[in-house]
Amino acid sequence: MNKRIPAIGLLLPVMVIAVMAAACTPDKKPATITVEEVAFDGDEAGMPWLTSLRSGGVAMSWTRTEAGIPRLEYASYQGGNWSAPGVIATQQEGEEWFVNWADFPSIAELGDGGLSTHYLVSSGENIFAYDVHITRSDAEGNWMQSVTPHTDGTQTEHGFVSLLPWQDHSVMAVWLDGRNTSGGHYGHGGGPMTLRSAVIGPDGLTHEFELDPAVCDCCQTSAVRLPGGGALAAYRDRTPDEIRDISVVRFRDGAWEEPRVLHRDGWEIYGCPVNGPALDAIGETVAAAWFTQAGDTARVKVAFSGDGGDSWSPPVIADSGHSLGRVDIVLLDGNRALLSWIDHEKRDARILVRIVHRNGELEPPVAVSSDEGLSSRAAGFPRMAKYGNDRVMIAWTAVDGGRRSVEVRKIATP
Repeated sequence: MNKRIPAIGLLLPVMVIAVMAAACTPDKKPATITVEEVAFDGDEAGMPWLTSLRSGGVAMSWTRTEAGIPRLEYASYQGGNWSAPGVIATQQEGEEWFVNWADFPSIAELGDGGLSTHYLVSSGENIFAYDVHITRSDAEGNWMQSVTPHTDGTQTEHGFVSLLPWQDHSVMAVWLDGRNTSGGHYGHGGGPMTLRSAVIGPDGLTHEFELDPAVCDCCQTSAVRLPGGGALAAYRDRTPDEIRDISVVRFRDGAWEEPRVLHRDGWEIYGCPVNGPALDAIGETVAAAWFTQAGDTARVKVAFSGDGGDSWSPPVIADSGHSLGRVDIVLLDGNRALLSWIDHEKRDARILVRIVHRNGELEPPVAVSSDEGLSSRAAGFPRMAKYGNDRVMIAWTAVDGGRRSVEVRKIATP
């Protein structure tokens, strides 16, 4: 078990618009990505999460705070219209939620068509002592009492959750678990952060597993379903000599395999960069995106796997050279993925997207939004989900001074 080393800091009108981007190479024709604004009442809301629905629509969750009381809300988008927003949960009297720019709620569709979400509730006086609460909707859209997937009972950090629909109307959760840290954070005190998983069925917790005994403290996780009852999770790992590259771990044949490094970037850093990876899968084809600053050079990389994460293509450097990371990725088909990240050059911060081909070819990057506020922590992490057969929806937190709101766009790709 490695010694914890203190961190030295964190890294830092409605219309359709067709954006013609310059070609990546002289012999390549410019690509066109169409970006369409989606009307949404996102005032005083933030931290959106999107998930694709089997119906072809999407569901989105977000947090909204009124009179100092946070609540978790959601809506679905079908046929060009949002459903009426619903409330999943509200902070109760005597309870304090952990509401954070980097560790935020998620939503997933279950096998029976219901939805499952998670949110975070403080468990002690330490600001980083909080528990994961997972809830699900029934057939009538009513939300059930929440379940905590971890059973340690320690007043330590539990968060950065990925939710996956599982067998028998269950949900699988993967999260960072601080039960061995003695309440420390960012390398202060105790043992290392761990990566854990549990399956939560309609009747409660059924299984809990430790996947990795020592991982980076506060980078987002990502997980995808694989054929045959499998799953793949990605996270930022941590070695005794503070190399914090991306690792993956696979669930196959009823058990979790040993973790393996996705690619050895060799990023040595003595504090958590708060910049996790992203996965998406179609069958055994998986696309992975991640941020690294190995060699003091900020880069976003993308790699593909055709065998469910057993092996990976050499990574492609996919950013424009001024990346802040905060990546997401969606597979458009078996050979193309849409990547998103935040770019920051001088005082211009932008959400950029581009198509990355499995053979390493890069389509030109296109700006979805440009706003200096996107470089702030309050802007969080833009999230994407496939919408219908040929579109991707993206949502993020827009920041204007002390105000924030959720912005949504649809992206059509050629």
